[in-house]
Amino acid sequence: MKQQLTLPTSPQLLEEANLPADLARSLAGQSVVVRVLAEDSYSFRERPDRKDYLLAKGDGDYWNAYQPTRILFKDADGRPWCLPRSWLGAAHWERQVDWNCSDIEGIATLIEGVNLPSFWDLLEINIPAPEALEAARRRTSVEVRFGPRKLIRVIWRDSEGRPWRIPPDWRRRRVKLPTYDQLVSQGIPDDVAKDFAEKVVSVNYHPGPLCCLPEQYRFRDQDGNRWPVCIRDCIAFGYGDAEEHLA
Repeated sequence: MKQQLTLPTSPQLLEEANLPADLARSLAGQSVVVRVLAEDSYSFRERPDRKDYLLAKGDGDYWNAYQPTRILFKDADGRPWCLPRSWLGAAHWERQVDWNCSDIEGIATLIEGVNLPSFWDLLEINIPAPEALEAARRRTSVEVRFGPRKLIRVIWRDSEGRPWRIPPDWRRRRVKLPTYDQLVSQGIPDDVAKDFAEKVVSVNYHPGPLCCLPEQYRFRDQDGNRWPVCIRDCIAFGYGDAEEHLA
């Protein structure tokens, strides 16, 4: 299905989807024609209308793998690009871009650990399929570049060392967990709640992508088990992957 889509007014958001800087500047705030591929769930089809269905049964039925909603468009030169599916809702992409407001002097680079989101989330910021498949849902490191009144840039490098932008809000977050009573009320075991109540922990969270819960963080206990906790009950301290410590 084709439709008109108004792009973000900030070139920064377009660059975070790995569009070249000059293309991002020319397209910011513009309306473009995009092709929207609707979400396709796992299912059998007798007569598939696409060629990417795999023969799965001897009687001729075909099986299609899950595919999320995808947004595709071509630039003036005919080069194809993907766009984040969250841009179909203007409230999602017109977020405040990330400025560094600290008093640091000069340009600095931090190396942080992150867990990247799913294959589909990497694909929609124009990371090529082979690299996206290799890196999806895996622990890696990124370069966080910032300076006085500079836009924060987060760079991930693939196995060949090629740099790719990722959104700054994909960085790990430092949050203070809720009280013991709140943790227990959310199904956290008593011993875990006692050890982690009101602790500051580093959690992995990607707003929008498929791999994260929309209203919950997941934190790990001493044994590596993951436990969901409501975002509304946590206090955010900032980004980064600092070690856990008592608040």
